[in-house]
Amino acid sequence: GKEVVEPFHDRLCLFFTLHFVCEYRIGGRFFRIAGAAWAYLGLVPTLIYGIFGIANSVLLFVGLYLFFVPELKLIAYKIFPKAAKAVMRTVWIFFFIGLTTALTMFGFLVSAQFNTPIGKEGTVVVLGSQVRGDHPSQSLTSRINAAYDYLAAHPQTVCIATGGKAEGENITEAECIKNELVKKGIDSERIICENKAVDTDTNLEYSAKIIEERGLDKNIVIVTESYHQMRGALYAKRFGLNPTAVSSHTPFALQCSAWVREMIGLVKFVLVK
Repeated sequence: GKEVVEPFHDRLCLFFTLHFVCEYRIGGRFFRIAGAAWAYLGLVPTLIYGIFGIANSVLLFVGLYLFFVPELKLIAYKIFPKAAKAVMRTVWIFFFIGLTTALTMFGFLVSAQFNTPIGKEGTVVVLGSQVRGDHPSQSLTSRINAAYDYLAAHPQTVCIATGGKAEGENITEAECIKNELVKKGIDSERIICENKAVDTDTNLEYSAKIIEERGLDKNIVIVTESYHQMRGALYAKRFGLNPTAVSSHTPFALQCSAWVREMIGLVKFVLVK
């Protein structure tokens, strides 16, 4: 028979009808709000602190996906008219598997910060972070402040400042930590610098070697942000140390991207032995 060409205005009406169904009858408004919120959390660190990394990309991707769910559903029905329902169901299955995995990891990450030192004092290990020229970044300043509070309250403890020198840093992260702690009144004799580490793994590996060589207490107090404590503890145990946690403050604007980044780091820990 003769092929019937659907008029353009009919297709346009069909588009808006399906869009209305997806947008309001299938919870589209919720997805718009949720998507905008996730995208905002991904952009905040960039807008306020000029920080953008893989964690921000993940948040933006999830945000945009949720925001455009109604359109994606519409496109799926357009391209795969017979398999659209199965395609969308598969996408949502993977989404919820990812969400469940992320929430599980988040629970483990949160729990690590409550492993605070009780009773016997241990060797303090301050994990390095970015240095800008000769001065500590906001993250490193926060760690230094937390380390100072603990060292001042426990005058018999020894501190290992760990962290090498990256691009744009005039001094090593360890030297920066030591300089700032000495300025605050901590005796320089109490601070040992480890100047070669480039990541959390080597922070703890090289610190463990110093502890072994000098006969220091293997019960250590890791000073870093709360989201970073779990991975720090896992590496510490890998190198024969017994970790506890003293957590530094993280600005609210950086919280979400920091936790997502740490989840990625946790996956790396599991996959890369």
